[in-house]
Amino acid sequence: MNIGLGIAIPTYNRSELLNDLLNSIPEAAPVWVSDNGGLTEKGKINRNVNLEFSGCADVIPMFSNWNRAARLVTPDQSHVIIPSDDDKYLAGGLEHIRDILVQNPEADMIVCGCDLIDESGSVFHTYRPERDEILVGEPAFRKFIKGVDARMPAIAFKRTTFEKLGGLDSSFELTAADSDLVQRCALNGKVVFSTTVVGQYRVWRGSLTHAKIASDQWMAEIEKWLKKIDVELDNGSLDLQADWRKARAEIAARNLLSAIGLLYAGKRYEELIQFRKKYPIPAGASLRTVISIARRSFVSRLKILATRHC
Repeated sequence: MNIGLGIAIPTYNRSELLNDLLNSIPEAAPVWVSDNGGLTEKGKINRNVNLEFSGCADVIPMFSNWNRAARLVTPDQSHVIIPSDDDKYLAGGLEHIRDILVQNPEADMIVCGCDLIDESGSVFHTYRPERDEILVGEPAFRKFIKGVDARMPAIAFKRTTFEKLGGLDSSFELTAADSDLVQRCALNGKVVFSTTVVGQYRVWRGSLTHAKIASDQWMAEIEKWLKKIDVELDNGSLDLQADWRKARAEIAARNLLSAIGLLYAGKRYEELIQFRKKYPIPAGASLRTVISIARRSFVSRLKILATRHC
């Protein structure tokens, strides 16, 4: 089989950040860019070798653009990696992934370490797999049973596996499409884990997406993702199904905690109480998470009472 790693970049009106990403990619690496809405100012793009731009006249949903970028990659590339336009690669990062690919051309997914950076580019957290190893099916899935901390700029997919799984589920609009794909790929394929940190994933704490954590849509998409994995595990071992039930409860509870944490930080105490009434704590969540949710709810009630008696 041909061995190749195509870099597929979905972008939306962020020429400066896209340039930073492209500057971090070796010139020898082939790159395809899906320009959502055709808004990128190509004259401001520095790279002019091994780069193909494809714009779409209309703005399409975010995960649809991710799929579009991946499907621009030509068949001579056996694998694809899909960084966002605000991510970056470390020196030698993509070469490391390619070295793994040369040694494991049949890998359905390669998962490496990744820094998380803030708006200014400062590292505030680093994800690394526990160890360098190769796992298949259920053992690989168990690495992500409590959620997916791996990030897309450090994950390469075999293109045929990506297509077999339907790519990213574009019915998600805010979240979970990447976690859903990683978990399904792990459950159905061979995964190579590497502790080497290869790239940087940017987190915009004040972004519109972050602000929607405390929304019905966000909670609905989390539940949709978890139900999809329920179906995937119908034929799994009973032990795995039991462990997943515990894990899914904790995933749902942590998303609830993140939502009320956002409301609490914004002093939106009335909204927090209403949100809690709508979304009870999932049975089976860890005691620590349950206590954290209960504490925020209790303090919010006290804040409301204090305000009313002022």
